[in-house]
Amino acid sequence: MNQNELYTQFDEFPSSVIDQKFNCKLLKNLNNKKVLERIILDDYRSTLIYLINEKRVNDELKGNTPEERYDYFNKGLCASGEIFKEIEERFPEINARIEIKVKKYLHLNELAKEDFIKDFTFLCSNNFLDSDQLKPDLNKLEIEVTGDIHDGMAVCVITYDDQKVVYKRKSSIPNKFLKKIDLMVSRFLNKEIHIIPDFLDREGYFWEKYIHVQKLNYVNFKYKLATP
Repeated sequence: MNQNELYTQFDEFPSSVIDQKFNCKLLKNLNNKKVLERIILDDYRSTLIYLINEKRVNDELKGNTPEERYDYFNKGLCASGEIFKEIEERFPEINARIEIKVKKYLHLNELAKEDFIKDFTFLCSNNFLDSDQLKPDLNKLEIEVTGDIHDGMAVCVITYDDQKVVYKRKSSIPNKFLKKIDLMVSRFLNKEIHIIPDFLDREGYFWEKYIHVQKLNYVNFKYKLATP
């Protein structure tokens, strides 16, 4: 099962959680909501599998076929919020954990958006973005939170008008140290070396140029290694 198929399982469940627990006004674009739904499914998937099997064994699912019984669980019990309420009663620690995680995600998402709006012209003037506008069009803005968000300070990849920039809400001291190494190695080799992407330091956070990863042709890779 690929990633897209994985997230179609119990796809009615996340919306019921969002509606009952979280401020939907913060989810102003579809991309953010989809990311949030995936976070919820990742944390609840094993519990949902346990519950659907428990109800199947106890003959609590309506339907004559496995597909009909799954639809009753997903489109009936999950969509109505009944499964979420049952989890809240039987496994409150799961709901408490995901509530903290999602609130941190929403908070970071909002901080990233606020700082992007504030720094938009700054990013453009430093060639991190290309735009003639003085203010960003928020309809073109997408924020993807990547990595572990347990401390609420994960890395954000911001896409604006098909351009990407990285937002890191933490100290840039490690980047500054690596930048010095960049300069030392460049002077030693007498050519420009880049260990880290260019970055723009701000108070409490910094921006980093997005690195577009490209697959390297194996033949070219061997040639470059063999070339003196």
